[in-house]
Amino acid sequence: MKLPQSCVLVLDQQPDDLLLLKTLLEGLRCPMLVAASPDQVMDRACQVQPCLVILSGNYQDWSPTLIHQLRSIKSLDRVPIVALTDPNSPRWLRHEEHPGLDGFLVKPLNLEVVVSLVQSAWARQTCSCPC
Repeated sequence: MKLPQSCVLVLDQQPDDLLLLKTLLEGLRCPMLVAASPDQVMDRACQVQPCLVILSGNYQDWSPTLIHQLRSIKSLDRVPIVALTDPNSPRWLRHEEHPGLDGFLVKPLNLEVVVSLVQSAWARQTCSCPC
């Protein structure tokens, strides 16, 4: 399946996460746009229409308030928002603490998971349900 030219918007304060994610997305020919702060992710989300938003770094930076603000942007209403987290982090186990997130992307990242996530994000954007 050929993916469309749509970017992935990443909130990240941890450069270690960026390198592997960037490499995986480059293999898909899917550009990555990085925001270094919650304010910057909001600005960039208003400027471009990403197919996927990945929130990385400190879980306090991807608070319910930020997620609600992202969801309030009309162009992001069908865009999946996921949090990138460590496998040993107890925070990702409690989904109810993070309403509005579509899921968690758990490290270590691998190509198959990233491909599946980007493909489903693209499908979610392009397929609309009249329900």
